[in-house]
Amino acid sequence: FMHLRSLQNKGFISRTSKARSITLFGKRKRARHTSFVLAIPLIGRISAGQPLNSEESREGEVYCDSSMFKNEDTSRLFALKINGDSMKDKGILDGDCVIVRQVSTVRPGDIVVALAGDETTVKSYYPAGGKIELRPANPKFKIQKYRPSDIKIQGKVIGLQRSLTS
Repeated sequence: FMHLRSLQNKGFISRTSKARSITLFGKRKRARHTSFVLAIPLIGRISAGQPLNSEESREGEVYCDSSMFKNEDTSRLFALKINGDSMKDKGILDGDCVIVRQVSTVRPGDIVVALAGDETTVKSYYPAGGKIELRPANPKFKIQKYRPSDIKIQGKVIGLQRSLTS
């Protein structure tokens, strides 16, 4: 009860005497304290479904708590907006932004951004029998198999940012 009263006093909610009558107010623009916020470039969209032709184009920035990336070389980080639901069972949903560390080598099971020809996708990486398997996390999608020479790993997914508004 005290928490609700505090939120009401700060102008985040309004309440009436009726049951379940809490109204949330929209986001308020506030200046971000730059020492606590990291701006990661959002460089485009990527398929979490069938691979798609994706051009890199900076679309803006994704703001994250800098404490999430204390030991990271932040110049090697970028963000991509997800299109599709092939990774939904790993918690990566359509419309999410994934934070990616630019690397060329990964371990089996890592979620990666992979380039096959000029098509990009987000999948789990597994080397298997001389091939590379890019596995979805949704039973509606098939495992994609490639020769190692046909795949270039763009990076490893190390974080996720979900917008609660459309």
